[in-house]
Amino acid sequence: MKLGQVIKSMQEKRAELLTKASELAAIETPTAEQAAEFDTVLADIEKMDADIEKKVKAEELLAKSAKPVDTFAATATVKNVTVEDNAKISPMVRAAIAKAVAPAMGISAMDYAEKRWGDNQLIKSAVAVGTTTGATFASDLVATNVHRADLFVELLRPMTILGQMNGVRQFNFDQSGSITIPRQTGGVTAGWVGEGSSISVSPEVYDNITLSPKKIAVMIGITNELLYRADPSIEALIQDDLLKGTAQAVDTTFFTTAAAGSNSPAGILNGLSQLTGGDITVGTTDLPGLVAALSNMVSSMRAANAPMVNPVWVMSNVMKTYLQFLRNSLEQPMFPEISVNNSLFGFPIIASNNVTSGASGFYALMDANQVLMGQDQAYVIDSSDVAAYQTDTAPATPPTPMQSAFQQDLRVFRIRSRMDWAKRYSTAAFGSWADFVTA
Repeated sequence: MKLGQVIKSMQEKRAELLTKASELAAIETPTAEQAAEFDTVLADIEKMDADIEKKVKAEELLAKSAKPVDTFAATATVKNVTVEDNAKISPMVRAAIAKAVAPAMGISAMDYAEKRWGDNQLIKSAVAVGTTTGATFASDLVATNVHRADLFVELLRPMTILGQMNGVRQFNFDQSGSITIPRQTGGVTAGWVGEGSSISVSPEVYDNITLSPKKIAVMIGITNELLYRADPSIEALIQDDLLKGTAQAVDTTFFTTAAAGSNSPAGILNGLSQLTGGDITVGTTDLPGLVAALSNMVSSMRAANAPMVNPVWVMSNVMKTYLQFLRNSLEQPMFPEISVNNSLFGFPIIASNNVTSGASGFYALMDANQVLMGQDQAYVIDSSDVAAYQTDTAPATPPTPMQSAFQQDLRVFRIRSRMDWAKRYSTAAFGSWADFVTA
């Protein structure tokens, strides 16, 4: 093990000891055993500090004695390598945790991050933690914004249907009220003209596609007892809840036929008519029938003059599994490409549990290149231990009754962003969609 890795391991162990010492120090009337344990932990921390200091000095001396690398030779071979832990915990979430835990331990958030993870760069550009001395109550909730949100987007997008589509045309609102994209809906029509006759004048028709930012957000509450534990799994728990909650909300709105609401985008299937020729019944096991249904989807898309730049199937995991395990009379897979490269007739498959299966479920063939998506630059995550909030999946506005995070010793985390999407063409963006009907 390299010296730097040894130092990092010792720093992580020291952070665990420090957390243990903080827990023991918080006991108002410790027992003799707890007092002895506290003394032992403090002694271990002091010894570990001395050992870490020696190893850090040794590392500095090694760095000074290292032979310089030839710059010209290195340019062709040296690459920047980013090391991530197995859980791939977002630095954004770690920064929020450091801000939440550090004040109770009497240290700064940067010192806590350095001691626990060996890296205080995660939060150096972040805004200070909100406190009860803030100018207004709202500041206690929003003053803990954490930067480095680009890494959070990287984790979230692959979980969503939109995030798995290659070729989606993406735009940034850049804090503007909306994005307007001109669109031509009708072109000129030429005609044959006799000698000396007048040439007809044909108009062009235009309209606009408007993307307006719609807010998406989710909150979770975590007890401080759970948060203060030094087990990294709590970080994964917080991150997983935020990711899954946001991804599910995006998908269940995106892949629907619903019209736009006052605060939500229209489903990407809105305005499309069902292609009954594409219906597939679970009881259908003959290859000709299945191929006919799927080919109707492709031919309808081509008939609509869709560019077919990045065509992709979107379906439920139930439907994908059903097609994947269909066998012919020789027990051979009917669609082997699903298992080989996750495609169907050469088009990639995006399968999600957020796509409804059963009698009311749908699957679609769409051209991802014809999807327009506007989004703010980054997701924002906030946390507060003094906020009041309503623990309800459908809270009233204004919320009531309220629950106090301060009174119940909780830490509330919140993620939010703004986005909108639309089709470039009313019919060409998707060839068609159809039911996946249970037998």
